[in-house]
Amino acid sequence: MARIFKPKYPKMRMVEGPDGKKRREPVKDGKGRAVYKESRKWYIEYRDASDSVRRVPGYSDKMATEQLAADLERRAARERVGVIEVSHD
Repeated sequence: MARIFKPKYPKMRMVEGPDGKKRREPVKDGKGRAVYKESRKWYIEYRDASDSVRRVPGYSDKMATEQLAADLERRAARERVGVIEVSHD
């Protein structure tokens, strides 16, 4: 079964460092913890024909990403039983 999720990443801002150069640092909330944003795209994690976990980007629409995940799993299952050749992408 494929896993569909939206990864979270820290929100960044540009600050001037002590040496005068600009650098990126995470935005902090009132308690000093990093503020996280959610990705716009959905991502899919599934097991391919060689039984290794693959993570591929999906779409911004969850239903379309679920259909892509089903297609990827179906293809991996067919490759496992030898119905189609394994592609090395």
